[in-house]
Amino acid sequence: MTIRFQEFPRSYRWSQGGIGFALLALAVGGVLLRIAPANIRTLILCCLGLLVTGCLLLSHYVIVRYPYISLVEPHDDDPFSKHFPSTGSRLYMFLKLIGLLVPFLIALAIWATGFQDAASKLTFSYCILSFLFMVYFTFAYDSVQHPTVATFVRSTLGLGIPLYPFYILTIAIGAFRCRYLLKSQL
Repeated sequence: MTIRFQEFPRSYRWSQGGIGFALLALAVGGVLLRIAPANIRTLILCCLGLLVTGCLLLSHYVIVRYPYISLVEPHDDDPFSKHFPSTGSRLYMFLKLIGLLVPFLIALAIWATGFQDAASKLTFSYCILSFLFMVYFTFAYDSVQHPTVATFVRSTLGLGIPLYPFYILTIAIGAFRCRYLLKSQL
């Protein structure tokens, strides 16, 4: 059976487009904040906050509601497949290497300077969680063995990976739900 990308659930398709749109809106909003009068800046910040929060919540919903959707491959390419055609490509491996190095180096720099305030402790914890996820993602991840993580990566177009610590609970709930749904199908 073949399925077109347009036949996927609307929330999944919106999640893929929404995360890219949110990043674009943040970039445009940053420019607008520099040139807008002071009374308009608050409105721009509120709109950007609502947009980004809505896109993140939509991706959380998709991960919990459709944790297995990455197992279905559309016969026409979805946006993720268009941007990352091969998981073995050099670009993909380079991005994984960058994803490993950046949180590790930031955590190392914080460790070397000491924990001076609560923000440095929080940043250190965030970097350690991100580094551990990237170790898993680089060396142990398989999209068929871990469909919920694959759904997370695909529904956020890979742009959610740096935000992984915010998705830990959602991915855990989605993984439990995925196991339950797949067992009930057997």
